Amino acid sequence: MVAAMTTFGALVAVVLVVWVTTRLRRGPRTSREDWSLYRDPQTVAVPVRVDELIEPLRRWGYAPELGPMIDGGPQYARLRQAGSRHGSLVIDLRHLTSLGYATVEAHDTGNELYSEMARYALYELGKLLPGSTYREAYSPLTAELTDTLEPQLPERPHNLPR
Repeated sequence: MVAAMTTFGALVAVVLVVWVTTRLRRGPRTSREDWSLYRDPQTVAVPVRVDELIEPLRRWGYAPELGPMIDGGPQYARLRQAGSRHGSLVIDLRHLTSLGYATVEAHDTGNELYSEMARYALYELGKLLPGSTYREAYSPLTAELTDTLEPQLPERPHNLPR
């Protein structure tokens, strides 16, 4: 009986050590949501830069920090909420002037901070590019005008850190 309890205890300890080690190595679970923004490329005269979204997002109450530019320069970058260690918002505007689309990816770790921030970013991009439409990236539904986001957005984001 004692040998069985010792074996069971050792087995539980091994499972716990493996779980903790894996969790520390991989970090918290993340979810990802993608949106596409569409605009007639003939009407986008000047390329929009990701840093043009910093101030509008601050007005909503976010504290976005612009991460390092990804291979596309000022049109492809990662935004993070100040003080947040996990998750991000990746905005790719490189193909807006040539092909007429952009992508917004939210990488969240449970509280959906970046999914919510993505909706505000899409709305603000729509203000910079009037007539733009958006939809979830893999949705079969037709794209809607970014203006339709306004009544869906609360006055103050719900998922801001307190």
